[in-house]
Amino acid sequence: MKQKVEGYLVFTSLGYRLAVDILIPLALVGFHVFFSGEEGGSGPIIMLLLPLLEIVCDNWFLGGIQEKNAENMDYLKTSSKGMKVIRSVLILDYARRFMTAVTVFGICFLMNRFLFHADSQIGADLILPVLMSYSLSVLGTLITRFQSYLWINMLVGYVATIISIVFYIIVMYGRIRVIVINAVFMILAVVFSILAVKIAMTRVEGGFYDK
Repeated sequence: MKQKVEGYLVFTSLGYRLAVDILIPLALVGFHVFFSGEEGGSGPIIMLLLPLLEIVCDNWFLGGIQEKNAENMDYLKTSSKGMKVIRSVLILDYARRFMTAVTVFGICFLMNRFLFHADSQIGADLILPVLMSYSLSVLGTLITRFQSYLWINMLVGYVATIISIVFYIIVMYGRIRVIVINAVFMILAVVFSILAVKIAMTRVEGGFYDK
């Protein structure tokens, strides 16, 4: 496990880790406290912002890793452990994203319950935001890692925001039960995670042989 973490640290700059591990979670929780008022109602906005921020920030992490001539991959070709390092980095990245979502929405949910005394529901106000934001951030970076342009990350992030809005409206005003939406996003979270790791590994391995 120590080697996996060390590999992850090699791929991530200190600035990136500070942003995604500390600054973004603190900013979103602070946003929740500042804008919620007595009703604790900023949760939906945070649900829109988190996947957008994750997708945009990924440009400085593994942006372009799935390109044919991915930058900074050549040195891995000299090591028999190169592919294992990449796999570990990908898995740890998605684990970190999930934990970030759980932490941010978990804190907001507890604040709603005990600070704002809002009538928050675990399914709609905790599980759904976690699964939705994680699924969309994984899908977004799966798409954007085929290139290294920041504006494409931003564009995909905006599309993820629109999708979040649509599903939130469906949950709030539609007739589909929250448990059904949660089940769908749970399946999508697993499928997207597996695909994201598999596709990235295939593309990187193909780069080893100039495919």
